[in-house]
Amino acid sequence: MPNIGIYELVFVFIIPVAVLWIVIYTAVRAALRHSK
Repeated sequence: MPNIGIYELVFVFIIPVAVLWIVIYTAVRAALRHSK
């Protein structure tokens, strides 16, 4: 069984957070643009 290092842990944790942040940011920008 391969040893999971800190880099793999950070990699697996950062990608979903980054994707979620981009989706929220895009949705907020679209909502702000629609409201004006």
